[in-house]
Amino acid sequence: MEGLLEPERLRGRIMLWVAEEHALGHLLTRAGDVLAAILYRGEFPRADVAGVGATDRHARRIVAALVQTGVVTSDGPRAPLRLAFPATLAPRLMPGSFRSGRGRGGLERGRGGPVGSATLRQPRGDGFAEVAG
Repeated sequence: MEGLLEPERLRGRIMLWVAEEHALGHLLTRAGDVLAAILYRGEFPRADVAGVGATDRHARRIVAALVQTGVVTSDGPRAPLRLAFPATLAPRLMPGSFRSGRGRGGLERGRGGPVGSATLRQPRGDGFAEVAG
């Protein structure tokens, strides 16, 4: 799994995505700092978001935008923030896990599941194991 995820390059892929989203106006300044802190620590208390150089109001807006994109999640409004991997970003953030092309592995939509579901075909031995998502 480590080979598929490439954890040593994950931070760079996340920061590139943040820069692109910021340029498009979807994320605020310092969102990358918050994601980097979550990635490094595993969880990040909401109260500490203001400590990355943002005012309290700006910190709340950063968190709201990250949660809205699905890249950050928490168990409640005061619970610590955790990194999430939404299906829409999986091919970008974890490129080794998703291959294009039918029959060679990849994300296949609409095959016998609810609307919006996907099946991840992961290499296993000489074949593929399907994981419903």
